[in-house]
Amino acid sequence: MRVSEDKQVVMKTVIDGNPNNPIMLFIHGYPDDQTIWSEQIAYFKDRFYCLRVVLPNFGGKVDRDSGFDFPEVIDLIKAAVDKLNREGKPIILVTHDWGAIYGYLFEKQYPDLVKKMIALDIGGRALELSSFLKYLMIPFYQINLALAFLMAQRKGIGVLLGQAWTDLTLALVRFLGSAYTSKELTLSGPSRRSAFNLFQNYPYYYFWKQIFFEGKSLSDGAGFQPNCPVLFVYGCQGLKSLMSFHDRQWLEYLEQKPESKAVAFETAGHWLMRDSPTKLNHLIDDFLANEPETNSILE
Repeated sequence: MRVSEDKQVVMKTVIDGNPNNPIMLFIHGYPDDQTIWSEQIAYFKDRFYCLRVVLPNFGGKVDRDSGFDFPEVIDLIKAAVDKLNREGKPIILVTHDWGAIYGYLFEKQYPDLVKKMIALDIGGRALELSSFLKYLMIPFYQINLALAFLMAQRKGIGVLLGQAWTDLTLALVRFLGSAYTSKELTLSGPSRRSAFNLFQNYPYYYFWKQIFFEGKSLSDGAGFQPNCPVLFVYGCQGLKSLMSFHDRQWLEYLEQKPESKAVAFETAGHWLMRDSPTKLNHLIDDFLANEPETNSILE
């Protein structure tokens, strides 16, 4: 394993495998870092050139207090990929949480660069959720994390208040997750080697800022529709039994899309790459091998 870092673009990339093999680009989410993918790297690194980008502010230091808007992050990811993929070969995207959103945006902007995409737990559309509670829960915790980030822009006492607000919000999310977890299961949580800081809240801030002040969503209101085949895998336990980050229309879209499918992991939570690593790795293997298999929608 080695680390590539370009100080100009503020993007660190952890590299495993042989550069002559097909490229797998892993994008983590919040509040994790690249270590969330350790089980997948151990499994795939002998056959793929595995690149794990570390999102800015997530690498153990604060790169910028004001965070990074979505186009900036996509530009940073593109620069990191170009540096290690000078021939412009199509890559395989493996994403989770906010990493999935960045993945959808990356594929939308550079469709010829993405051969296939694996998206974990965050769908390309979540506009028509099945209950009012699901509609309520998602903006509740996300807007609170965005507010905490906004508080921290005041420096001094603002940072202290923002950190306390973040800690309280995440504690409530963990409590609800444990309350909705089957007693027979032990679910994984966030994984990071680097220190957490509230300036990692920036995806929530820029997401809701765009909705409230610009009147538009990242997907232009219709949801993402990737050009490449997509494997979407989602958990059902813990907080996921209370709210979901996809809707029925997203699953139906994948059912009709060639070589794509959605799969539910009934005994996994949000961090399904940790809850069911072997099952997930084999599923990804089958997807990449393009084995003839019926699309499935499970919910």
